[in-house]
Amino acid sequence: MIKTGEGELILSGTNSYAGPTSVQNGILKIEGSLTTAEVIVSADAVLGGSGTINADVTVNSDGSFTPGSSPGFISTEYLTLEAGSSLDVEINGTTAGSEYDQVQVTGEVNLTGATLNISSTFTAAAGTEFLLIANDDIDSVTGEFVDRAEGTLFTFNGNQVYITYQGGDGNDVVLIVNSPPVAGDQSFDVDENTSNTTSVGTIIAADVDVPPDSLTFSVTGGTGQTAFAVSPIGEITVLDQTQLDYETATSYDLEILVTDRAGATDTATITINLNPLNDNAPVIANQIRSVDENSTNGTSVGAVIVATVADLPGDTLTFTESDGTGAAAFDITASGQIIVADQSLLNFETNPTYTLDVIVNDNNGATATATITINLNDLAETLVFNPGDWSVNDITIIRDGSLLRILETVTSNEIVPAHNFANVTDVQITGNSSNNILRLDLSGGDILPTGGISFNGGTGSNTIVAPNQANDWEIDGTNS
Repeated sequence: MIKTGEGELILSGTNSYAGPTSVQNGILKIEGSLTTAEVIVSADAVLGGSGTINADVTVNSDGSFTPGSSPGFISTEYLTLEAGSSLDVEINGTTAGSEYDQVQVTGEVNLTGATLNISSTFTAAAGTEFLLIANDDIDSVTGEFVDRAEGTLFTFNGNQVYITYQGGDGNDVVLIVNSPPVAGDQSFDVDENTSNTTSVGTIIAADVDVPPDSLTFSVTGGTGQTAFAVSPIGEITVLDQTQLDYETATSYDLEILVTDRAGATDTATITINLNPLNDNAPVIANQIRSVDENSTNGTSVGAVIVATVADLPGDTLTFTESDGTGAAAFDITASGQIIVADQSLLNFETNPTYTLDVIVNDNNGATATATITINLNDLAETLVFNPGDWSVNDITIIRDGSLLRILETVTSNEIVPAHNFANVTDVQITGNSSNNILRLDLSGGDILPTGGISFNGGTGSNTIVAPNQANDWEIDGTNS
């Protein structure tokens, strides 16, 4: 049969004849069945319909094969679409035969150089498949549509799809709507102070397309975007080692954009946790403490304060005393507590200030040193002059500004440390076996504390010399 003329010829029912069928002009639609030697479609002619063709079909250059009847199925044996010919399909839903066109082939398929044309008003969901040529599972598909190589991505009616000639049972021509990548939140660990360019790990993202799309990764934000870099393939590397300090920040986050070749995206938050290392020496400054004079042994003076504490969980600092004027008067415990070691040395009038040189050490052998200054608090107390203090037998009690002094009368040398007069409750002087002279000198001011002056003479002669001026003196006790 030869179809000529510009009109449309519809073959319905059962059609069978021995010779070939040639479509030279116009449109031939097979709505029933056609058994013939072969069907050849010439340039500018169209073969279509929703029937069954029990023959091989060849569409020459500039000819068109239009399966379905808005839409529908059409079946052939071998199908050859010559270079320059076209396969024209409608896609208006997801069901083959009723919502989109499908060619069912029971022989080999050759598409080399043909064009695929799609008309559609349908918007499909991600992952939707359209099986355009359903080949049997025996014969192969040869060639590809023009500009539609295996895996090529293109768009129809806003649907981003890619084509495969290995779909279905392995030899079908299928369009698959692109699915966006899936990237879940992930976390990685890296040691603090890790050097630049060190790999932290690779971000995992999935693409369900077949074959999977190649994915690209980029950083869009996060606290770690200047500390870490992310390559296009998702590898995280250290960008700025100086920011990887556990004591400053224990973790960073990266906001990641994952993009497939169609431009579909997903986002993920990547958390990078820093592993602490013992990498910081302790930092300690000079400090000042105070304690009352005459404090008993074991009295706490206070703890040494360290500005930077241990930088590893479980890391501890130990303290030792290396030197200083207070090395004999004070001890420092391993935990940094300063305590009184020798009460007898805590005399404000003898030495109001001590120093301790302290070393602090962490578990990694890093050390720091500081000087601790300990000031003694001057307390109200009795000024005691014992028999052994009589270096000479003639002494004078005199005021020197705010101080109360006991001097050698002849040389004016101080015999015992001067005391703050305001903190002297009383004076107790005990004589020795010699003849003792005690002189009371008011030239510098009042010398009599609230508790008075007690002079317990020795076995020798004891003389008290007071100024001959308008003063009232009261002598208590036993005098002879």
